[in-house]
Amino acid sequence: MPRKSQGKYLKYDRNTLENALQAIKERHMSIKAASKESGVPRSTLTDHVHGRSNLEMRPGRKRSIPEEIENEIVDKAIAAVEAGFPLTKRTFLIKIGTIVKQLKLKTMFKNDTPGDDYWRCLKERRPDLVIRSAEACGINRMRGTRRKVVMKYFDDLEKMIQDLNLEGKPQCIWNCDETGLNGLK
Repeated sequence: MPRKSQGKYLKYDRNTLENALQAIKERHMSIKAASKESGVPRSTLTDHVHGRSNLEMRPGRKRSIPEEIENEIVDKAIAAVEAGFPLTKRTFLIKIGTIVKQLKLKTMFKNDTPGDDYWRCLKERRPDLVIRSAEACGINRMRGTRRKVVMKYFDDLEKMIQDLNLEGKPQCIWNCDETGLNGLK
């Protein structure tokens, strides 16, 4: 996807466009005069008047991947990250390319794999998509740091402190692990 031009790109709102089209139809104003009065480009007004465009259309090229499919892909990627399986940007784009090939979608992607421009536009559409690099740790450690597991640990700890009547007695609580205890049996 090419980057957006910095020219007259949408320097008007939808109401201005509607008012200009209404002036052309009701007041029989010329397209050129309506363009000068409203600030909407003449080519845009011409496209709307001749039926090549309508108010429901978004500006720019049609999406390569339908919105529903793209949202489903992003939601699954977010779920994978939350489950402890983070994706890199490159891996994510390759997975999208695989899906494009499987669905046989007509795209302008080179080798059916999206590039940096697609990534940038996707991040604008879905700011909730956050890709982080994976931290080197074992699967058990990842499972042990899930929110439910950590919350269960602290709930159990609180229950044990209450059962042993250790509330308000921090001097009676010891923290230790198995290091240094290998000679004891």
